[in-house]
Amino acid sequence: MTKPRVLVIDDEAAMCETLKAILEAEDYDVLTTGDARDGLSVVNKEPVNLIISDVRLPGMSGIKFLSAIKENFPSIPVMMISAFGDMKSAVDAMKRGAFDYLAKPFRPEELLVTVKKALDYENLMVENLMLRNEIGSRYNLSDIIGESEVMRQLKDTVARVAPTDATVFVEGECGVGKELVAHSLHYHSGRVGQPFIEVNCAAFAESLLESELFGYEKGAFTGADQRTSGKFEIADGGTLYLDEVGDMSLSVQAKVLRGIQEKVFFRVGGSEAVHTNVRIIAATNKDLKEEIVRGNFREDLFFRLNVINIKIPPLRERHGDIPLLARTFLDQARHKFPENDNIELSPATITRLEQYPWPGNVREVQNLMERVVILDNLDEIDYLVRGAAPQIDHASLSHLPLKDAVEAFKKSQIIEALEQSKWRLNKAAERLGVSRHALRYQMETLGIDTND
Repeated sequence: MTKPRVLVIDDEAAMCETLKAILEAEDYDVLTTGDARDGLSVVNKEPVNLIISDVRLPGMSGIKFLSAIKENFPSIPVMMISAFGDMKSAVDAMKRGAFDYLAKPFRPEELLVTVKKALDYENLMVENLMLRNEIGSRYNLSDIIGESEVMRQLKDTVARVAPTDATVFVEGECGVGKELVAHSLHYHSGRVGQPFIEVNCAAFAESLLESELFGYEKGAFTGADQRTSGKFEIADGGTLYLDEVGDMSLSVQAKVLRGIQEKVFFRVGGSEAVHTNVRIIAATNKDLKEEIVRGNFREDLFFRLNVINIKIPPLRERHGDIPLLARTFLDQARHKFPENDNIELSPATITRLEQYPWPGNVREVQNLMERVVILDNLDEIDYLVRGAAPQIDHASLSHLPLKDAVEAFKKSQIIEALEQSKWRLNKAAERLGVSRHALRYQMETLGIDTND
């Protein structure tokens, strides 16, 4: 394991030697110099984990050196030392980004404790930078897969909107990639270093959703034994992603509207106004305009959410993207399960994939490619396609409007999956490549009763 490297800058040779001896005894790699410009040269040439610099140096002062380091190497912590115990210098150093300040003379134990804290901080900064780079690459716009015109326009919209604080409303069926778009909007915005908090509004009962979003005070209800922050509060400064927003009750909608409109809310059982600064991204697979007509969704909240509208088309409306999606997810699956990396998609297989309607959209493609690689069996594709085809009488659908034909097709697919799974919803959802919640929603929408 590489030793942590510490650079000591002090124009007193005796102090340099003393610090070097103390630190090397603790197994640190120590470099010393009496000149700040030499120190900058060292940092430019080789990695340094921590800098200990005197405030008063000949030529470039320690304070100017600190400013130069913070400008060019912001992740390197700098400890400042001075024989004068000058509080003005200490305050100035801390304002300019010094990690800590020690007045000479100091005890070796005091030095070593501060050095350890500084190195722990440096490790955390490096880990955070690596994580941000990893997340940034994960949510790169190129990961929104598709070369069709509609997908190029979608990516262009995301690129334009992401740097702003505009509220975004993402529409699309289950499995089209709404969450990926939400993450991309956050990680290409100025809020990237702040929290990205997701709430699935369909996963909570009304009373629980209110507590989840706004938090609660001690004693607000049975079991509330301490004040608890909600997601609006936790996401302060960052992005709050409200998934399945169409499933919120009207009373919760009213409170969410106030939180967005006035940037203030009250915890459940509380009277103290809590201020928040969050960017809202909302998503749904429901038609909120229809929900407004039915009295299930507030029109004023819809207009607050629908500042920027991004509609992700279902996969059946962009068949040209299917080959790219299939090959991309196949490569990812082969990388994830390298023991079965010999699977290839022939032109005939790609044609079969293009002919399938993909009720589970992009998520279903991803699930299928993983299944093909895990089982090392391309027949999984034939099972999927053959399983769907016999149930559809295309002639009987040809006279129907497109929306009705699509619904009839989806109903046939779902009923078949349910029958093959002996009406076990989890199994049927897995077969269709959707979540259990999404399957239940589709069954309700299409009028499929569990006793059919």
